Amino acid sequence: NVIVSAERIQGGQCFLLVNEKIIVMNGDEMKIFDKQSGSLQIAKKLQSSPRGSMAISKGGHLLTCAFNSNSIYVYSLAGEFIRSFGEKGSMSGQLDGPMGLAVNKEGHLFVAEHNNHRISVFSDNYEFLYSFGFKLQYPQDLCFAPDGLVYVAGKFNTCIQVF
Repeated sequence: NVIVSAERIQGGQCFLLVNEKIIVMNGDEMKIFDKQSGSLQIAKKLQSSPRGSMAISKGGHLLTCAFNSNSIYVYSLAGEFIRSFGEKGSMSGQLDGPMGLAVNKEGHLFVAEHNNHRISVFSDNYEFLYSFGFKLQYPQDLCFAPDGLVYVAGKFNTCIQVF
């Protein structure tokens, strides 16, 4: 059982469970709670206001979407800013409205781009590799199944698309 009270995470934009910690993002603030006791361990203002999902990189960094600045922000699990990458556009490696993040077994970062209607894939060093799904309708989030298939949910779709 998780003891973190609903009041403490009320309004939390998204949360993630990592190594016995619960990470909650709300606006430009990150809070980290202990899973067992529910105690607040870290409260930190972030360099961006994340909008969308979070993911943990193969190297153990927290990745967040910055929808309005068309970037991905990379933080330590203590909330320290490491770097960001991305710029607005529709060319290879550019982002427009990143919303969803997922990391596969190889450490590749998959980004659901809401406004580019596609998924862009980056290496574990955040270098652009390729894009796919160019006809997606406003993809918002994605996740991986154990078999490696990626499931994508769109804003107006009535189905989940599988790649």
